[in-house]
Amino acid sequence: MNTNINNKTVSTKVYLNVPYSRKDEAKNMGAKWDPDFKSWYMLENNRNFDKLTLLFPDIILIGEDRTFGGNQLFVDLIPKSCWFTNVRYCIAEDDWNRLRKIIYQRANNVCECCGELNGKWLEAHERWSYDDKNKIQKLERLIALCKDCHTSTHLGYAQIKGLGEYAVQHLQKVTGFNNKQLQEHIDRAFETWRERSVNEYTLDLRLITNSGIKLNFPIRNA
Repeated sequence: MNTNINNKTVSTKVYLNVPYSRKDEAKNMGAKWDPDFKSWYMLENNRNFDKLTLLFPDIILIGEDRTFGGNQLFVDLIPKSCWFTNVRYCIAEDDWNRLRKIIYQRANNVCECCGELNGKWLEAHERWSYDDKNKIQKLERLIALCKDCHTSTHLGYAQIKGLGEYAVQHLQKVTGFNNKQLQEHIDRAFETWRERSVNEYTLDLRLITNSGIKLNFPIRNA
């Protein structure tokens, strides 16, 4: 997607995971080296864009920690101050669609928590770290989840939608928790949510902006 800044069209950078042994191949097709992020990237207006994405399908987000949170399923409740300010609502629809497809593609269209091969129902989920001292909520990772795992992750919202019981059952099925472990896990998640929700957190979305994706303003946090 091209972005218009002061009447000047700027093509979005898409960062690639290029092995050192194949750097010349990427360079000859128009990929460029970004010394700040020490990664190869291509511009979306590159005439070889489609070929490059086929040759180097593992497109990366600069600064993403793909190990963050592991591949475990857990209840992940967002503080009230950051409700409705997720990545999907902070970037253009075209950018979101492109981004989520990248997330699904690199996961081989499989849920990264339960392993279900069900690409039709995959959804992109944000995983955040919290600096509780400075009140910063930082985007660390985007992960592909099936609809059921995503519903279990957002258990509070699932309860509002009348899906709480189903979400809890799915959580127990995937995690293997016994009843005591399950209840303790849920109680801890809601206690942490209550503690964080009395404060105002600021979103850190550099994972998105450093990868060449522009935020849509205004959003509640920047």
